[in-house]
Amino acid sequence: MAAAIPGFKSFPHSFDGRGHRVYTKGEGAAIIFIHELPHISAAVVKVADAFVSAGFRVYLPSLLGEPFGKSLWYESAKTLADLCVSSEFKALFGHGEAHLTDWLRNLVRTVAPGSADKVGIIGLCFGGGFALGAATEPVVRAAVACEPSLPLLNKHDSGVDGIEDLPDRLRGGDLAIRLFRFQDDPVSPCERVGNVTAALAVPGVIGAFESRCLDKHSANPSYTKYPSPHSVITNHLVDEVGQPTQQVLDHIIAFFDWRLRDGDMPDLEIGKAADCSRFGCAKGHWKKPGLK
Repeated sequence: MAAAIPGFKSFPHSFDGRGHRVYTKGEGAAIIFIHELPHISAAVVKVADAFVSAGFRVYLPSLLGEPFGKSLWYESAKTLADLCVSSEFKALFGHGEAHLTDWLRNLVRTVAPGSADKVGIIGLCFGGGFALGAATEPVVRAAVACEPSLPLLNKHDSGVDGIEDLPDRLRGGDLAIRLFRFQDDPVSPCERVGNVTAALAVPGVIGAFESRCLDKHSANPSYTKYPSPHSVITNHLVDEVGQPTQQVLDHIIAFFDWRLRDGDMPDLEIGKAADCSRFGCAKGHWKKPGLK
């Protein structure tokens, strides 16, 4: 029997031999929310509920483990290499990243069958690149990647299947993208985010693509599982007005409102964050002028 998430309904979704359970809640424009490692956690559900409270319908596929379950394979991994060779990780990514991206694209088409529909998608950690890959679907009007982390052992690879198809959508106004990470996060390295930024920045199109790198000192210090801050809007979120991580979450909600419900385009005013498209995503940019 499938694990329950209080307040959520669920349904199985299969495509091309891959099946996962999808949890859903709320009414309104659709947001597909790809959780982080190792499974759907209480912190992920809290963010999903924030989207629901803002008037969206959330679709939360369970891609690894069981919601709220113990993940001994993840907890026992001491290095990135350990994660890569685990049976659970191979089961999800063993057919290549494009295989899961195709499953997510099919989920997009399932939740928004009409050409006039508008869908948002957000991916955390390993899901960041998959969210951008699924944004090749015409109904996806807004995509967010937080701390994109795959491929784990190649920090220069964007991890985005179909990235070459996204600039035309951005230039045409059919899509907008936001990307966030913490400074000095080795799991979401600056090289990857810098390459994604270089590929997707479209000069002259206001609001089409924005990426921000947050000062690591703006992370919640009480979460110490990782050696460096990593999870911008979940485990390392500081749930207080004016805090940079809370500003990111508030911006994401306003971003989806703009793109999916024709709201106002939100300003990207986040304290202690570097603009990756202006300065690149690397160490040493914190003292340069013009940082917000």
